[in-house]
Amino acid sequence: MDFDNPIDINDDEVSINDDIDDQQQQYYDYEDNDITERATVPAALAAAAARRRQMEEDNEFGAGDEERDYQKGVDSDLDNDNNEEDDDQNINPDYEQLKGLWMSELACPELLPADAETIAQNVEDLAQKEEVIDELLQRSKSQRQSRDAASGEVASLVAQITKMDLDRTRFMLVDLARTRMAKIENHALHNRTLIDRMTEEEVSICCVNVIFYYILGC
Repeated sequence: MDFDNPIDINDDEVSINDDIDDQQQQYYDYEDNDITERATVPAALAAAAARRRQMEEDNEFGAGDEERDYQKGVDSDLDNDNNEEDDDQNINPDYEQLKGLWMSELACPELLPADAETIAQNVEDLAQKEEVIDELLQRSKSQRQSRDAASGEVASLVAQITKMDLDRTRFMLVDLARTRMAKIENHALHNRTLIDRMTEEEVSICCVNVIFYYILGC
């Protein structure tokens, strides 16, 4: 630096001033960055807090769904129990007894004990159902003639349903008798020791088959 030259002095002052300005600008930039960084930290924390609240709400909503689903399941079980109770009240015990006899007789190779009481009760029910069917058909016919077609259709539908029930009962009675007769006829000598399991008619048939067996010498 030449102190005698004023131009050099001015240049040096300008250079120093520029250095000072650069340092101040760097300081301000650092402060701005620091402020920005410090400002972004609360925003991130706020976002995390908001996400956590959302997760807690979702968990509460899910728990509510599970509770509602559980309550629906309990209500459904109660409804099913009530329906089963209603079905139990509508079951005909004589029909169910006959069904059990029929299925057991089909499944067993031996002649099972006869249940004459159950068979007689179901035969009586057949006669009653036939009377009900005739009455319903007559009612349906008269209602249609009196232009009450809706009631006539209902009576006809009930008659058809009753007839289906009657046909099922009749089939089981006939097939049960046929199955027992086949066992008695095909194994008469063996079944002669099972007289206590037969009705009077079945005993007569078994005796006839045993006599034929000895006569023919089979």
